[in-house]
Amino acid sequence: MSQCSALVLPFPLRTSSLLVLVRRLLHLPDQRRKVKVVETLSANSKHEVLKNGVKLGKQLVETIEEEETAWKLLADFWSEMILYVAPSDNLEGHKEAIARGGELITLLWVMLFHAGIVSRPGEEDGAAATATSAGAV
Repeated sequence: MSQCSALVLPFPLRTSSLLVLVRRLLHLPDQRRKVKVVETLSANSKHEVLKNGVKLGKQLVETIEEEETAWKLLADFWSEMILYVAPSDNLEGHKEAIARGGELITLLWVMLFHAGIVSRPGEEDGAAATATSAGAV
């Protein structure tokens, strides 16, 4: 039987019931933990994010034969997601986030802004570029 220390996260977790569940799972013996994880991630789970993540993971494993293809698909997905989500003309919001130490999306925004990507794909660059020239961070 393995010993697990208490789970301490370096960030606040908004879903406290999920945190309690994870802590309980970590303290179970290995075999029982595996069974409990499978039960938790089943289609009947009340945690939608977990269910959706498991569903997507299963689809990825079942439909893609080669590991290299799976990694390429994930890399393409996250690259596209970052390029869609990060550009923003909310300079005041990014300025406040940087003052608090930054958030991942703000740090990505800074890198994309530095690279000249100031709008989402399909949007006109003018709106974001005009806003950024008024008070760049």
